[in-house]
Amino acid sequence: MDNVSVVMFIIAGVSILIGSFYLVYVTIGNQQERIEESKSCEIEEYKKLQERIDKLRSELEEFGDERVKGAQN
Repeated sequence: MDNVSVVMFIIAGVSILIGSFYLVYVTIGNQQERIEESKSCEIEEYKKLQERIDKLRSELEEFGDERVKGAQN
């Protein structure tokens, strides 16, 4: 009976150890996916902001050109 208890204890310990390693593995995998998703979102947001900056810059240049023409007349 003592041998059965020892074997059961060892099996329980190994099971807990394997389970903890699995949880760590899954958690690390999820964090890496989140980082990759956030990078792609940041790149998309950067491109949108850059397009908006370019549009505003061109509008300012047009406004400046009209202002200079008005001052010359």
